[in-house]
Amino acid sequence: MSDTLELKLTPEEEIALTSYVHTPLESQAAFVELGKKIYGTTGISAGSPILDRFIFLNRPGWVRTWLGRPGEGKSTIMRILAMTEARRLITSGLTNEFYVAFVSYEESIDSQEIHFRERTYTTEDFWRGKVPPEKVIASSIHRANLPIYWFGESMMKSDINSPPMTIDMCISGIKGVYKNEGKLPSLIIIDYAQEVEVQRRNPKRTQDVIEGMRDIIRMAEHIGCPVELGSQAKQTSRDRRPPIPDLDDTEYSYFLAQKSQNVVGIWRCWATEKDNANVQSNGVKLAGWREPFQLTPNLTVFQPNKSRYSMLKMAVPALVNVEEMKIEDLDSVRTQLQQ
Repeated sequence: MSDTLELKLTPEEEIALTSYVHTPLESQAAFVELGKKIYGTTGISAGSPILDRFIFLNRPGWVRTWLGRPGEGKSTIMRILAMTEARRLITSGLTNEFYVAFVSYEESIDSQEIHFRERTYTTEDFWRGKVPPEKVIASSIHRANLPIYWFGESMMKSDINSPPMTIDMCISGIKGVYKNEGKLPSLIIIDYAQEVEVQRRNPKRTQDVIEGMRDIIRMAEHIGCPVELGSQAKQTSRDRRPPIPDLDDTEYSYFLAQKSQNVVGIWRCWATEKDNANVQSNGVKLAGWREPFQLTPNLTVFQPNKSRYSMLKMAVPALVNVEEMKIEDLDSVRTQLQQ
């Protein structure tokens, strides 16, 4: 290049320079800021103390993907993670500064809310139209103080002319909440990956998922908080023993697993073993554990399939308590860990 050649940057090139090029000093400053943000914090829990021993905590800018087959608790886990973080914010007195952003592609916001009500009536009675409005109101009064903000469609705000809810739209919504209320998300939850909308539909859905995942990673880095991502697993994973989804079972794209810092397989044992007489009698046996675990409707096994900063890959059983919206450690797990 000639020494006399004048370089004039276009506006797009100026953006590239200011947004993506980091000098050594800027890189050092970015690393120091990350250290300050992480120091003294616990990260986002996997839902219970014992799970946290095996599943690496989620950190700012990271994506943790949860793989589950349809009907085996993937969305339930997403809601429990939201509730766990919301409770932490309340207990810590941080609700004026932070909230949980829950991006729902699977269910409308109206339907999702039933999972966060006080348990004064059954879900079945609600959907059968047996719960009077005053009882619905009474069961949802506490909701106003629960720091979970939904991002998604609802009958109340339904508009056929609204643009698709892309990740860029979610980022705009997060900026809007900050402008209006001065709050930022401490955690972003997305349910689920294969339904994420992209700006322009591609001929192949696989490409849509890849683009959606890129947008999710960009959002995690841009907002600077952890992302919990639900992802559909292939039904063929039911045929292996044990039938825990792994990296090869990600629907549509390996890109989901490739770009996540942590990937966790979910196996709700009752869904595959309730008719298995041998398991009913002898319990669920897992490699690395001396004693089997009693089969119950709430028994769920979590398998860390990928963790960039931990070598632990052991499958861990726990009880998913849907009524109380929490993951409970098994006493038998504690016993075996202490032995």
